[in-house]
Amino acid sequence: MNHPAPPRHPYLRWSTWSVYGLLAALGIPWYWKSEQEVVLLGMPLWALVSLGAGLLASIYTAWLLLRFWPLEDEAS
Repeated sequence: MNHPAPPRHPYLRWSTWSVYGLLAALGIPWYWKSEQEVVLLGMPLWALVSLGAGLLASIYTAWLLLRFWPLEDEAS
């Protein structure tokens, strides 16, 4: 018995996961030198970059949900 293929969701494309991978790579401070202590707004620069990457990931997720989330009206 053949089962129909699950519907493809545009938010599960490889480009979506690439953006998340890039934001994760930016948000994890593994590439910062330990002796580098640049302080901006009272925080180390690596912390601000991590917070910025997290904020961008949140904005991107919200955009994906607002754009691609199926509405109840469309399902009927």
